[in-house]
Amino acid sequence: MIRLGQLFVTLALFAGSFARENPLDTQDQRDLDALAVSLYLQNPFEDIKKTARDQLVSTAQRYGYEANQSYMTRRLEAAVDELAFNFLQQAVNGDPAHPKVYTIFTPPRDRDWSGWSVPGSRAGFDNPDCIYRVIPVSDSYSYAIRGKRTGVGASDITFSLHNSIITNTIALVAGKDIVMDHDGSFTITVSSRGSTSPNHIRSTPTARVLLVRYNMGDWLVETPDELEVKLIGNPPAEETTKDVIIEKARESIQKALPVANFLLGNMTLSKPVNFLVPPAQTSGVGLATQALVFSHYKLRKNEALMVTVEPGPSAYWSLTAYDPWMVTEKPRDKLVSLNDKQAAANRNGSCTFVLSATDPGVFNWLNATEAGVGMLVVRFQGLPLSGDNVSRIRIWTHVSKLDDLPSILPSHAMYTTPQQRAVQMLVRARGFDRIHSFNGLFSGSLTCQAASSVIPSELGAKWMGLVGLSHPQV
Repeated sequence: MIRLGQLFVTLALFAGSFARENPLDTQDQRDLDALAVSLYLQNPFEDIKKTARDQLVSTAQRYGYEANQSYMTRRLEAAVDELAFNFLQQAVNGDPAHPKVYTIFTPPRDRDWSGWSVPGSRAGFDNPDCIYRVIPVSDSYSYAIRGKRTGVGASDITFSLHNSIITNTIALVAGKDIVMDHDGSFTITVSSRGSTSPNHIRSTPTARVLLVRYNMGDWLVETPDELEVKLIGNPPAEETTKDVIIEKARESIQKALPVANFLLGNMTLSKPVNFLVPPAQTSGVGLATQALVFSHYKLRKNEALMVTVEPGPSAYWSLTAYDPWMVTEKPRDKLVSLNDKQAAANRNGSCTFVLSATDPGVFNWLNATEAGVGMLVVRFQGLPLSGDNVSRIRIWTHVSKLDDLPSILPSHAMYTTPQQRAVQMLVRARGFDRIHSFNGLFSGSLTCQAASSVIPSELGAKWMGLVGLSHPQV
């Protein structure tokens, strides 16, 4: 949770530099991005994307959404484009005999290190806090994933084995269980053989991909590990051809469409609108140490949805607002997500959020879409695999008029002025650039002087301790 004084102190820390080698900036990442972009320009999968759009529209309409509005159509185009590029990225790194560490599920990158633009690849409820890396595997081979912790690490880290990135966890190693050397280095092994090492993941005949998640609660401090993968032994000399990559991507996109429609319809739109049901720990799909809550909202311009969360034993948790097609909209420049390190806590440790299209001046505001419709996901991660953990997680929701918020919100709710919101957004943009940057250093510095350009001088003293974040004036 954010503490009094934390934000200004964080701004002061910008005067120091985060200048260290970027663990995401690897030659393998550059080579795979270049190949993916080149193949996508030649093979944009227009026929499959049309099928995807038609199916998603049909699913949304089945639940009463007017999917042909201009905003909905525009966002659908972007979502399907990112879905297609995501599976192409997986295909270019899909050879388990020649594995690489590849960061995907990324936002669009304009004029990246290569001088060209890399399309976004977010799909199926992306998480702005998370760095997703994929490594292709097969039980025919043995692998060593060598890593090094270069900073404080991340709030939650998992190495999970799957038969695809959208299916259940076969086996995993959690970050808290990784055994490291004194210098922060470690090795995760993956093979079909058993081992007593806590750093070993036993593969199976159905295993196809190792998905590595780094959930960053504090975007200004936390850092993903350096990672590389080595195949143990001699791989076949021949690598996958471009034609095979394209065909594999087409097949994967087609297989993903029923899953995407299931997520949109059965998992989300079938739930009561403007309401969050109790969470369930993941079973059958996704990460085993995670509990998820899916929902959707419909709000008028003068309405707000209040959400209060008690996170229970979660090591990391977040509340994220999405467009109607399960993709975050401009997560750098819009308040569409807040996690346990970013949100202001209530006195009892819970957090209360306000979702609305108009800024209500509440610190824990989430920006609804311009159409007033969209999705919500609450993630609770780092949960123990045993025990009744989700019963300790509690969520409340309430729809109210914007004008009624001061009388409904907790009396100690943290409010902001427009200038204070500008600083909150400056910190957000700076942190987002830091954790999602692929350009050289990880990732520059920002001085207090730069921050002061959006804070009037008379507010400077108030920001020392966030005294300026006020209670409602009633």
